[in-house]
Amino acid sequence: MKLQYFISKYIKILHFVLSQLFLQAFRKLLTMKTEFFDHIFLPLAFLSVISTAGCNKNTSEEVDPEDTYYSTGKAYLDEVFNTYYWWYDQVPESVAWNKDFYDYFDGYLVPQDRWSWMETGDEWRDSQTGTVSGSFGASFAQPIDYGDYNIYVRYVYLNSPMYNAGVRRGWRLDGIGGYQVRDLLRTEEGIDTLYEEMYKSSNEYVFSSPDSTSHTLNLTASRISTHTYLDFQVFTSEDYPGLTGSVGYFNYWTFVSSMTDEVKAVFSQFKSAGAQDLILDLRYNPGGSTDALDTLVSLIVPKSLDGEIFSVMTHNDLLSELDDVENYSVSDATLSLKRLFVITGGGTASASEVLISGLRDGLGKANLITVGDTTYGKPNGMYVFAYPEGTEEDYYANADYVFMPICFYTCNRAGEQIPDSGFAPMCYVADDVYHDWGADERLISSCLSYIVTGSFGDTKSSTCGDRKPRQAEGYRISVEEDSPGYGRLIARPEQVR
Repeated sequence: MKLQYFISKYIKILHFVLSQLFLQAFRKLLTMKTEFFDHIFLPLAFLSVISTAGCNKNTSEEVDPEDTYYSTGKAYLDEVFNTYYWWYDQVPESVAWNKDFYDYFDGYLVPQDRWSWMETGDEWRDSQTGTVSGSFGASFAQPIDYGDYNIYVRYVYLNSPMYNAGVRRGWRLDGIGGYQVRDLLRTEEGIDTLYEEMYKSSNEYVFSSPDSTSHTLNLTASRISTHTYLDFQVFTSEDYPGLTGSVGYFNYWTFVSSMTDEVKAVFSQFKSAGAQDLILDLRYNPGGSTDALDTLVSLIVPKSLDGEIFSVMTHNDLLSELDDVENYSVSDATLSLKRLFVITGGGTASASEVLISGLRDGLGKANLITVGDTTYGKPNGMYVFAYPEGTEEDYYANADYVFMPICFYTCNRAGEQIPDSGFAPMCYVADDVYHDWGADERLISSCLSYIVTGSFGDTKSSTCGDRKPRQAEGYRISVEEDSPGYGRLIARPEQVR
């Protein structure tokens, strides 16, 4: 018994020493002057109906268990979960190793963790450059809140195969691969067939545009480079009677640090147009870079907030010295708005929710006017660990895998966290996939009505109030935010030192 006791004590001491050495190495990485060693709010989204291939495990690998590559990676994951994981003190004492990093990673996750994620290095690198592989470039959904189970285009990537073929938001999908979509939606087997057709690299699509014109298109998926936004406009009284000034509309799709110049260019146009109000559409925004988040906030809020606390980051008790405070840094080009309209939905996640949380305190809850649906609910974030690790200049360059366990939580200056269940909007308005972006789209129209009249007006939806409308019964297709690993927030290393 004494021998077992001393062996147990020795192992614990050895584990502590190794943990401290690993922590010192990690802190050294955090001091690197590079954008690439990041931490992230979210596992990445399954590309649902817009891509011909998902992020699937490679479970067919047959590698010698003594292989140094795999044994080193296994030890690396052991240290990650026993030091950096938010729930490090609740992880299993041991996890079965079957030569599969995905299974090993999942084996460490605690039951309450629905956010941690891993993926291949290629998938990670594509996500940081706005690249989508094997995509037709459209996202689909059903307006079930209106009792309609038909499938409509809810957005299209600029310069994608579907966009270049003329497909736009609001088009109804009637046929695919020779099948009638309505017939496929009647059974589970039909839904399976629908997914099989959507994941083919080339196929025939039949659409109806809002004017009832039928369009038959033969399309091939391709590798596309996306923008950070889906649309932006300036509304005046010509677009919506009663407006006494210009209103900017910005449909921001993802926060990407390398593309902040796009955001600055859009807001320069808003400022030149004298925009007095802003409608920020985040209904499909899963989050992204904290650099991009800081840039966007700096272009919205008044100068009086400069230097005030925007958000607070908290780690587990082993890493409390990494806790950090993010302050407002207001741009000279700011619109200096005292209120903000935000369109939300189930796809509004992570960095988007951090923006809402911070501005609920910064601008005041009465001045942050939210319309749409309840947000995703992701109050925490991840460090992004590469394996194998790259150089100081490019940490992710040689990564075969990227591990993203939950490592911290955030709150605003008032100490309020993002609810696990998400933020409920001030006014529930069902997503209007019948209309393209513009003053006729119901969520946008609700915001414009509030600007003119002080009320949300006739939203033409099931409910505008404090309750979500009850959904009808039927077969529902998956959307991106249904996927495990949806939502992200990437931060520069110096922001968490």
